[in-house]
Amino acid sequence: MSLATAQNAIVRHLKIHRRAKFNNRKVLAEHPVGSGKFFSCSTDSQDNWGKLASLDSRGLVSYPFVVTTHDERSGVSLANSAELTAAITAIGTAVLTERALCAAFITDVLAAGDEAAAHAAAAPYLVWT
Repeated sequence: MSLATAQNAIVRHLKIHRRAKFNNRKVLAEHPVGSGKFFSCSTDSQDNWGKLASLDSRGLVSYPFVVTTHDERSGVSLANSAELTAAITAIGTAVLTERALCAAFITDVLAAGDEAAAHAAAAPYLVWT
């Protein structure tokens, strides 16, 4: 297998792993900061927050509005649109941070000089945390 072929396969694996981390609730966002309340950053959750923002922009959200944590054990009462925006910002920041982390590993894989180095570059990201 050529180095380019190996790198392409490893990059695909990294992206699959990133998607799985989101969808298996391994990527969480704390809101408010320091509250100990964590929200899922799964693709479904991101979609739901987007829909809530769309409803809010149309004036269709009644406040206070309670959003539940990823484990359904607690929630946060949002008092107004600004608090909804802060929650969505927390989710977005966690998503972008995870994407940047994966992108850094992809960069390292693509810069590797041989197949073994490419696998070694990807290995830390492929461990569940």
